[in-house]
Amino acid sequence: MPPHSDCGDDGSGADRSRATAWTLALFLVGYNLGHHNSLLGSAAGPDGTRMADWIDLLTPFVVVLPLLWFLWGQRPHRRYLLLAAVGGILYVEGHGIHLSANSIGNAAVDDGGTANGTTHLWDEVVGHYVWYLGLAVLLALCARAARGRSLGIPAPVLALGGAACGITWATNGLEGGTAVFSLGCAVGSVALVDRRRSGLSLAVLAAGGVATAVLLAYGVVHGGFPQPSSL
Repeated sequence: MPPHSDCGDDGSGADRSRATAWTLALFLVGYNLGHHNSLLGSAAGPDGTRMADWIDLLTPFVVVLPLLWFLWGQRPHRRYLLLAAVGGILYVEGHGIHLSANSIGNAAVDDGGTANGTTHLWDEVVGHYVWYLGLAVLLALCARAARGRSLGIPAPVLALGGAACGITWATNGLEGGTAVFSLGCAVGSVALVDRRRSGLSLAVLAAGGVATAVLLAYGVVHGGFPQPSSL
């Protein structure tokens, strides 16, 4: 599949810019709210669940689909689409593992028990690492596919949106037990970002920079990366 071309009439370019803005806006809202669902859904749900579980159920739709939509709009090479399929599967599988194990563990705690080691393994270790790895793959592909292209979005908007995602990136890494991995991804994104500030590079730079700053500051203050909920 040939790279997407910016050539064409003004109406077509405007349509592409609007579509790009919508997909990124959907991702921004879905990622920052869906990945902070415990703040929004602590109330009890049906059959021993929490409302956070039901928000979790919707999260892949409002995170993965906008990213795939954005990537498709860049008309990338076929290998990008293949890698995006792998990243999407990793995200959905890891998130599903997390959702199931986390919900079961929460139900045990609500019933007066404790979550066992197996639940912790699948939720906090396997689930989170597979989940976040899938997201890293998708974001890297989107940034690469959009490299050198104007998205028609003002630079301050891209920077603010990236910064908001950087905060979620850091808090997820801390509470999800993947702080070192998340810090490595953040540092890598800052080091490898397109210095021309084109495409998604400004948003990625803001996200990676904020995540790096928050994680490093937290690590220095606490002498490591304990989960905030355990403090």
